[in-house]
Amino acid sequence: MIGGDNIVIEDQILSIINKFKNNIEEDVFENYFLGFIFYMHMSYEMEMYLNNKLNSYNSNLSAVYEKKKYESNLRKDGIDNLGYFLEPKYLFSNIIKKTKYHRLIIESLEKAFKKIEESTKGQISENAFKNIFKDIDLHSPKIGKKPENRIKLITDLLIQLSQIDFKINDSKYIFEYLIAIFPKYAGRISADSQTPNQVSKIMAQIVANSKITIENVYDPNCGSGTLMLELNQETKVLKFYGQDSNQTNYNVARMNMIIHRIPYDNFDIRKEDSLENPAYIGKKFEAIISKPPFTSKWSQDPDFITDPRFKDYGILAPKSKPDFSFIQHALFYLNNNGTLAIVLPPGILFRGSSEKQIRKQLIEKNYLDAVIGLPSNLFPKTTTPTVILVFKKSRSTEDKILFINASKNYKKSKNQNIIMEEDIDKIIAIYKNKEEQSKFSHLATLDEIRENDYNLNISRYVDTFEEEPLDLDELKSELRFIDRKIDNIDHEIKRYCRELGIRDLVY
Repeated sequence: MIGGDNIVIEDQILSIINKFKNNIEEDVFENYFLGFIFYMHMSYEMEMYLNNKLNSYNSNLSAVYEKKKYESNLRKDGIDNLGYFLEPKYLFSNIIKKTKYHRLIIESLEKAFKKIEESTKGQISENAFKNIFKDIDLHSPKIGKKPENRIKLITDLLIQLSQIDFKINDSKYIFEYLIAIFPKYAGRISADSQTPNQVSKIMAQIVANSKITIENVYDPNCGSGTLMLELNQETKVLKFYGQDSNQTNYNVARMNMIIHRIPYDNFDIRKEDSLENPAYIGKKFEAIISKPPFTSKWSQDPDFITDPRFKDYGILAPKSKPDFSFIQHALFYLNNNGTLAIVLPPGILFRGSSEKQIRKQLIEKNYLDAVIGLPSNLFPKTTTPTVILVFKKSRSTEDKILFINASKNYKKSKNQNIIMEEDIDKIIAIYKNKEEQSKFSHLATLDEIRENDYNLNISRYVDTFEEEPLDLDELKSELRFIDRKIDNIDHEIKRYCRELGIRDLVY
């Protein structure tokens, strides 16, 4: 999130979103905001580059725009240094001047998007930009039933965005902020592919594990790419690889990498379903970090039983619950010294049938390193609690499995619970030091897990029962009250006996 001096920018963004959220259908809502912010970033970056370059020619942007001086030199330099080129008349600062000529806006924007993509053909940046603006349909009825409505909405939105006074270095924070807040406004990227920042931090710190550099990271369900970028905050990641079958996620992940200035040859994002059409055949990864969709399904094609990712287990995960398939897929791509952190619903810990068989084999192979239970209501659109599972292939036979119950370590917020910084630090410290802490963590032996029939439910290993303290004064008071009540009842019984002329029943 943008903080400190940039709180004004956050307020401006929220104001713009609230103004337009009812005029754009929710399933494409983020496409336009993120797409336009990305275009503005690329435009501003190009404009800065052009102005700096033109200073060496003792010229200015106006001269180039009007007379096309130095255009061929600038194009080559732009592509060589930035990976793309955008001629001055398609820069955002010039397009926004056309807002009074409404009809020119859509035409100019379409040409700007096309020019950026075309400039990368044959370059190392080509795959990074290919169809990157595909989701921004400027003629879609989802942003207006009539052409004039669409023109007005786009014009008004661009004018509002142009009033945000942000520097080029603010772009990545604005992009991250938009991705973080869009779950409130629905949209395809938001609901089932967004990981809360505090969960991302825990996973990234576990995978980084104090390493100075990590050779490569892979996210089989990369969403917006934020998990991999969060890992890059904890350590220096040299190469980024991600897959996502959703077109919007695929585009946003590439935009995110570009805005964060990850070199074009250092990231490779693919639009593929990682289970059905795995990419990167033959590669192994030092770090794998992932949050699969909570509501996904897979084909469970019988041919997968001979797939090298699954064949050693002799059974496939259920069609309606491919959680273990994601684990098996990731482990297949994990190198022998790598770490996998994956966040999943808690049913993965105890469900039976084929899932129990796969879980048993993963445990017996000594791959499972830790089970971390998280609070409920952390993720957008669901109150379900989640767990982080950590896997390693380099564990020794003496290593125990760490269970952490952090389900009560949170602060209530208006819409979602939040794991505070001190609780994140506590989880990471316990994990790194492999510590046992009463009511919070436990190191379980393989025999313990076998005794529990491979059920990994955290409550079986971490006792969180808290006895209520006994207040003796309060207990005495309650007993005196009960005694008085008994005396009153005895008096009532004696009175009834006298009235009935029978022997007193109270002794």
